Amino acid sequence: MKILEKSLRRLIREELERRIVRTVLTEGGHAFPEVNTVVPKELLKSSIENAFKMSGLEGMKYEIVGNKTKDYFGDIDTAVDESELRRALKVEDDVDSKGLWKALEAHLTKKDMTFRIIPGLSQFHMLIPLVDKKERPTNAVNAETYEEEDTEGMAQLDVFVGSLKWMVDTSSGSPPRSSYKAVYRNALMGALFSVIPAEITDEEMKSAPKGVLKKRYLVNFRRGLIDRLYYEEQVMGKKGKPLASPAVIIVKEKVTENANEISGHFLKKPVSWSAIDSYEDLMSQIVGTNFKFDSSVRERVMQKFKESLAALKLEVPPGV
Repeated sequence: MKILEKSLRRLIREELERRIVRTVLTEGGHAFPEVNTVVPKELLKSSIENAFKMSGLEGMKYEIVGNKTKDYFGDIDTAVDESELRRALKVEDDVDSKGLWKALEAHLTKKDMTFRIIPGLSQFHMLIPLVDKKERPTNAVNAETYEEEDTEGMAQLDVFVGSLKWMVDTSSGSPPRSSYKAVYRNALMGALFSVIPAEITDEEMKSAPKGVLKKRYLVNFRRGLIDRLYYEEQVMGKKGKPLASPAVIIVKEKVTENANEISGHFLKKPVSWSAIDSYEDLMSQIVGTNFKFDSSVRERVMQKFKESLAALKLEVPPGV
Protein backbone atom coordinates (compact mmCIF):
# COMPACT_ATOMS: atom_id res chain seq x y z
CA MET A 1 0.00 0.00 0.00
CA LYS A 2 2.91 2.33 0.77
CA ILE A 3 4.29 1.88 -2.76
CA LEU A 4 0.88 2.74 -4.21
CA GLU A 5 0.55 5.85 -2.02
CA LYS A 6 4.04 7.07 -2.96
CA SER A 7 3.35 6.55 -6.67
CA LEU A 8 0.06 8.41 -6.49
CA ARG A 9 1.64 11.32 -4.61
CA ARG A 10 4.40 11.57 -7.18
CA LEU A 11 1.98 11.51 -10.11
CA ILE A 12 -0.27 14.14 -8.52
CA ARG A 13 2.79 16.34 -7.95
CA GLU A 14 3.80 15.98 -11.61
CA GLU A 15 0.32 16.95 -12.81
CA LEU A 16 0.34 20.00 -10.51
CA GLU A 17 3.74 20.95 -11.89
CA ARG A 18 2.47 20.81 -15.47
CA ARG A 19 -0.51 23.03 -14.60
CA ILE A 20 1.60 25.55 -12.68
CA VAL A 21 4.16 25.75 -15.50
CA ARG A 22 1.38 26.61 -17.94
CA THR A 23 0.05 29.32 -15.60
CA VAL A 24 3.46 30.88 -14.97
CA LEU A 25 4.50 30.85 -18.64
CA THR A 26 1.18 32.26 -19.79
CA GLU A 27 0.49 34.89 -17.15
CA GLY A 28 3.92 35.88 -15.86
CA GLY A 29 4.01 38.70 -13.32
CA HIS A 30 5.76 39.32 -10.02
CA ALA A 31 5.27 37.30 -6.86
CA PHE A 32 5.53 40.49 -4.78
CA PRO A 33 3.74 43.84 -5.24
CA GLU A 34 6.75 45.60 -3.69
CA VAL A 35 8.92 44.94 -6.79
CA ASN A 36 9.66 48.38 -8.26
CA THR A 37 12.73 47.99 -10.45
CA VAL A 38 14.43 46.22 -13.29
CA VAL A 39 17.96 45.00 -12.58
CA PRO A 40 20.87 46.39 -14.61
CA LYS A 41 23.24 43.65 -15.75
CA GLU A 42 26.15 45.16 -13.82
CA LEU A 43 24.20 44.81 -10.55
CA LEU A 44 23.15 41.17 -11.04
CA LYS A 45 26.00 39.47 -9.20
CA SER A 46 26.12 41.87 -6.25
CA SER A 47 22.34 41.76 -5.76
CA ILE A 48 22.20 37.96 -5.97
CA GLU A 49 25.09 37.37 -3.60
CA ASN A 50 23.77 39.92 -1.12
CA ALA A 51 20.39 38.14 -1.24
CA PHE A 52 21.95 34.76 -0.50
CA LYS A 53 23.86 36.32 2.39
CA MET A 54 20.69 37.93 3.79
CA SER A 55 18.84 34.62 3.52
CA GLY A 56 21.58 32.67 5.30
CA LEU A 57 22.43 30.66 2.19
CA GLU A 58 25.72 32.38 1.42
CA GLY A 59 28.42 30.30 -0.23
CA MET A 60 25.90 28.18 -2.13
CA LYS A 61 26.86 27.63 -5.76
CA TYR A 62 24.34 29.11 -8.17
CA GLU A 63 23.99 29.84 -11.86
CA ILE A 64 22.08 32.61 -13.59
CA VAL A 65 19.70 30.97 -16.06
CA GLY A 66 17.29 32.27 -18.66
CA ASN A 67 18.38 34.95 -21.12
CA LYS A 68 21.77 36.23 -19.93
CA THR A 69 22.39 38.60 -22.82
CA LYS A 70 19.98 41.35 -21.74
CA ASP A 71 21.16 44.68 -20.33
CA TYR A 72 18.23 44.84 -17.91
CA PHE A 73 16.36 42.05 -16.16
CA GLY A 74 12.87 41.87 -14.69
CA ASP A 75 12.93 38.98 -12.25
CA ILE A 76 16.36 37.40 -11.69
CA ASP A 77 16.35 33.67 -12.53
CA THR A 78 18.90 31.49 -10.75
CA ALA A 79 19.36 27.77 -10.22
CA VAL A 80 20.84 25.81 -7.30
CA ASP A 81 21.43 22.12 -6.80
CA GLU A 82 18.89 20.42 -4.54
CA SER A 83 21.56 18.33 -2.82
CA GLU A 84 23.47 21.48 -1.86
CA LEU A 85 20.33 23.18 -0.54
CA ARG A 86 19.57 20.08 1.52
CA ARG A 87 23.05 20.17 3.02
CA ALA A 88 22.69 23.86 3.85
CA LEU A 89 19.35 23.24 5.58
CA LYS A 90 20.47 19.89 7.07
CA VAL A 91 17.55 18.00 5.53
CA GLU A 92 17.76 14.36 4.45
CA ASP A 93 16.33 13.18 1.12
CA ASP A 94 12.56 12.55 1.25
CA VAL A 95 10.19 11.10 -1.34
CA ASP A 96 7.85 14.07 -1.76
CA SER A 97 10.31 16.82 -0.71
CA LYS A 98 7.89 18.08 1.94
CA GLY A 99 10.70 18.07 4.50
CA LEU A 100 12.88 20.26 2.30
CA TRP A 101 10.20 22.90 1.71
CA LYS A 102 9.15 22.99 5.37
CA ALA A 103 12.76 23.45 6.43
CA LEU A 104 13.26 26.20 3.85
CA GLU A 105 10.11 27.99 5.01
CA ALA A 106 11.26 27.89 8.64
CA HIS A 107 14.75 29.05 7.68
CA LEU A 108 13.64 32.03 5.58
CA THR A 109 11.07 33.02 8.21
CA LYS A 110 13.83 33.19 10.83
CA LYS A 111 15.86 35.38 8.49
CA ASP A 112 12.87 37.75 8.19
CA MET A 113 12.83 37.39 4.40
CA THR A 114 9.81 38.15 2.25
CA PHE A 115 9.45 34.97 0.22
CA ARG A 116 7.15 32.58 -1.59
CA ILE A 117 7.74 28.85 -2.07
CA ILE A 118 6.17 26.86 -4.93
CA PRO A 119 6.87 23.15 -4.23
CA GLY A 120 5.07 22.03 -7.41
CA LEU A 121 7.64 23.93 -9.49
CA SER A 122 10.59 23.16 -7.20
CA GLN A 123 11.37 26.84 -6.82
CA PHE A 124 11.13 29.74 -4.42
CA HIS A 125 11.10 33.52 -4.75
CA MET A 126 12.63 36.18 -2.51
CA LEU A 127 12.08 39.93 -2.41
CA ILE A 128 15.56 41.46 -2.39
CA PRO A 129 17.14 44.92 -2.39
CA LEU A 130 18.97 46.19 -5.44
CA VAL A 131 22.58 46.77 -4.33
CA ASP A 132 25.84 47.94 -5.89
CA LYS A 133 29.19 46.11 -5.90
CA LYS A 134 29.82 47.25 -2.32
CA GLU A 135 26.40 45.87 -1.35
CA ARG A 136 24.96 49.32 -0.72
CA PRO A 137 21.24 49.84 -1.55
CA THR A 138 20.70 51.64 -4.85
CA ASN A 139 17.79 53.44 -6.41
CA ALA A 140 15.14 51.66 -8.44
CA VAL A 141 15.49 51.71 -12.23
CA ASN A 142 12.39 52.48 -14.27
CA ALA A 143 11.34 49.54 -16.46
CA GLU A 144 10.44 51.76 -19.44
CA THR A 145 12.97 54.62 -19.37
CA TYR A 146 15.80 52.81 -17.53
CA GLU A 147 16.32 55.98 -15.50
CA GLU A 148 16.91 56.03 -11.75
CA GLU A 149 14.00 56.86 -9.47
CA ASP A 150 13.94 58.45 -6.01
CA THR A 151 13.25 55.26 -4.09
CA GLU A 152 15.36 52.26 -3.11
CA GLY A 153 15.06 49.40 -5.58
CA MET A 154 13.38 46.12 -4.63
CA ALA A 155 13.67 43.19 -7.04
CA GLN A 156 12.55 39.57 -7.22
CA LEU A 157 15.00 36.68 -7.12
CA ASP A 158 13.69 33.36 -8.44
CA VAL A 159 15.60 30.27 -7.30
CA PHE A 160 15.04 27.01 -9.20
CA VAL A 161 15.91 23.86 -7.22
CA GLY A 162 16.95 20.60 -8.86
CA SER A 163 19.92 19.31 -10.82
CA LEU A 164 22.16 22.31 -11.41
CA LYS A 165 23.95 20.56 -14.27
CA TRP A 166 20.65 19.96 -16.08
CA MET A 167 19.08 23.37 -15.40
CA VAL A 168 22.11 25.31 -16.66
CA ASP A 169 21.32 23.94 -20.12
CA THR A 170 17.57 23.40 -20.25
CA SER A 171 16.60 26.53 -18.28
CA SER A 172 18.84 28.69 -20.40
CA GLY A 173 17.49 31.21 -22.88
CA SER A 174 17.62 30.56 -26.58
CA PRO A 175 20.97 31.24 -28.27
CA PRO A 176 21.23 34.59 -30.11
CA ARG A 177 20.91 32.84 -33.48
CA SER A 178 17.36 31.70 -32.67
CA SER A 179 14.21 33.66 -33.56
CA TYR A 180 12.18 31.85 -30.90
CA LYS A 181 12.16 32.00 -27.11
CA ALA A 182 13.34 28.98 -25.13
CA VAL A 183 9.74 28.07 -24.27
CA TYR A 184 9.33 26.88 -27.90
CA ARG A 185 12.39 24.65 -27.65
CA ASN A 186 11.27 23.22 -24.33
CA ALA A 187 7.69 22.67 -25.48
CA LEU A 188 8.99 20.78 -28.51
CA MET A 189 11.33 18.72 -26.35
CA GLY A 190 8.50 17.86 -23.96
CA ALA A 191 6.27 16.83 -26.87
CA LEU A 192 9.07 14.74 -28.36
CA PHE A 193 9.73 12.69 -25.23
CA SER A 194 6.04 12.23 -24.49
CA VAL A 195 5.65 10.46 -27.84
CA ILE A 196 8.80 8.51 -28.75
CA PRO A 197 8.75 4.84 -27.70
CA ALA A 198 10.98 3.60 -24.89
CA GLU A 199 12.26 0.04 -25.27
CA ILE A 200 12.23 -2.32 -22.28
CA THR A 201 15.35 -4.45 -21.85
CA ASP A 202 15.26 -8.14 -20.90
CA GLU A 203 16.82 -7.28 -17.55
CA GLU A 204 14.14 -4.68 -16.85
CA MET A 205 11.41 -7.16 -17.77
CA LYS A 206 12.59 -9.42 -14.95
CA SER A 207 12.11 -6.61 -12.43
CA ALA A 208 8.32 -6.40 -12.82
CA PRO A 209 6.70 -7.78 -9.66
CA LYS A 210 3.41 -8.31 -11.49
CA GLY A 211 1.28 -7.02 -14.32
CA VAL A 212 2.40 -5.82 -17.73
CA LEU A 213 5.54 -3.73 -17.54
CA LYS A 214 5.61 -0.39 -19.36
CA LYS A 215 8.20 2.30 -19.97
CA ARG A 216 8.08 5.99 -20.87
CA TYR A 217 10.15 9.16 -20.86
CA LEU A 218 9.28 12.35 -19.00
CA VAL A 219 11.07 15.69 -19.25
CA ASN A 220 11.35 17.37 -15.87
CA PHE A 221 12.92 20.81 -16.27
CA ARG A 222 14.28 20.70 -12.71
CA ARG A 223 15.49 17.11 -12.34
CA GLY A 224 16.38 15.84 -15.83
CA LEU A 225 15.12 13.36 -18.41
CA ILE A 226 13.30 10.60 -16.52
CA ASP A 227 13.32 7.06 -17.88
CA ARG A 228 10.40 5.51 -15.98
CA LEU A 229 9.67 1.79 -15.66
CA TYR A 230 6.17 1.09 -14.32
CA TYR A 231 3.05 -1.04 -14.40
CA GLU A 232 -0.62 -0.29 -13.86
CA GLU A 233 -2.83 -1.70 -11.13
CA GLN A 234 -6.61 -1.59 -10.96
CA VAL A 235 -7.93 0.46 -8.04
CA MET A 236 -11.23 -0.41 -6.38
CA GLY A 237 -13.63 2.32 -5.30
CA LYS A 238 -15.49 2.57 -1.99
CA LYS A 239 -18.40 0.51 -3.34
CA GLY A 240 -16.11 -2.25 -4.55
CA LYS A 241 -16.26 -1.21 -8.17
CA PRO A 242 -13.03 -0.64 -10.17
CA LEU A 243 -12.19 2.98 -10.88
CA ALA A 244 -11.86 4.08 -14.50
CA SER A 245 -8.18 5.04 -14.20
CA PRO A 246 -5.67 2.48 -12.90
CA ALA A 247 -2.93 3.39 -10.45
CA VAL A 248 0.56 3.75 -11.90
CA ILE A 249 3.10 1.83 -9.85
CA ILE A 250 6.66 2.99 -10.45
CA VAL A 251 9.19 0.16 -10.43
CA LYS A 252 12.35 2.10 -11.24
CA GLU A 253 13.49 5.44 -12.58
CA LYS A 254 16.70 6.50 -14.24
CA VAL A 255 17.36 10.24 -14.44
CA THR A 256 19.70 11.70 -17.05
CA GLU A 257 21.05 15.04 -15.78
CA ASN A 258 23.50 15.68 -18.63
CA ALA A 259 21.69 17.36 -21.53
CA ASN A 260 24.49 16.24 -23.88
CA GLU A 261 23.30 12.64 -23.44
CA ILE A 262 19.63 12.94 -24.36
CA SER A 263 19.75 13.06 -28.18
CA GLY A 264 20.70 9.38 -28.40
CA HIS A 265 17.12 8.54 -27.45
CA PHE A 266 15.72 10.00 -30.68
CA LEU A 267 18.62 10.39 -33.13
CA LYS A 268 20.53 7.72 -35.05
CA LYS A 269 23.75 9.66 -34.57
CA PRO A 270 23.65 11.54 -31.24
CA VAL A 271 24.62 15.21 -31.08
CA SER A 272 25.56 17.51 -28.21
CA TRP A 273 23.13 19.85 -26.48
CA SER A 274 24.62 22.82 -28.33
CA ALA A 275 23.34 21.28 -31.59
CA ILE A 276 19.71 21.17 -30.36
CA ASP A 277 19.56 24.10 -27.89
CA SER A 278 17.35 26.25 -30.11
CA TYR A 279 13.85 25.56 -31.42
CA GLU A 280 15.11 25.67 -35.02
CA ASP A 281 17.97 23.21 -34.42
CA LEU A 282 15.83 20.73 -32.49
CA MET A 283 13.09 20.86 -35.12
CA SER A 284 15.68 20.37 -37.88
CA GLN A 285 16.85 17.14 -36.24
CA ILE A 286 13.32 15.84 -35.78
CA VAL A 287 12.29 16.40 -39.42
CA GLY A 288 15.66 15.30 -40.81
CA THR A 289 17.06 11.93 -41.84
CA ASN A 290 18.90 11.51 -38.53
CA PHE A 291 15.59 11.00 -36.68
CA LYS A 292 15.31 7.43 -35.35
CA PHE A 293 11.62 6.89 -35.89
CA ASP A 294 9.17 6.77 -38.78
CA SER A 295 6.87 9.50 -40.06
CA SER A 296 3.94 8.41 -37.85
CA VAL A 297 5.97 9.15 -34.72
CA ARG A 298 7.07 12.49 -36.17
CA GLU A 299 3.45 13.41 -36.90
CA ARG A 300 2.40 12.61 -33.34
CA VAL A 301 5.24 14.75 -32.00
CA MET A 302 4.04 17.69 -34.11
CA GLN A 303 0.46 17.24 -32.93
CA LYS A 304 1.54 17.13 -29.29
CA PHE A 305 3.71 20.19 -29.85
CA LYS A 306 0.77 22.15 -31.27
CA GLU A 307 -1.39 21.11 -28.32
CA SER A 308 1.28 22.35 -25.91
CA LEU A 309 1.54 25.70 -27.68
CA ALA A 310 -2.24 26.07 -27.61
CA ALA A 311 -2.24 25.43 -23.85
CA LEU A 312 0.45 28.10 -23.45
CA LYS A 313 -1.44 30.48 -25.76
CA LEU A 314 1.54 30.70 -28.11
CA GLU A 315 1.42 30.93 -31.91
CA VAL A 316 2.39 27.86 -33.92
CA PRO A 317 5.55 28.52 -36.00
CA PRO A 318 5.20 28.38 -39.79
CA GLY A 319 5.61 24.94 -41.31
CA VAL A 320 4.56 22.93 -38.26
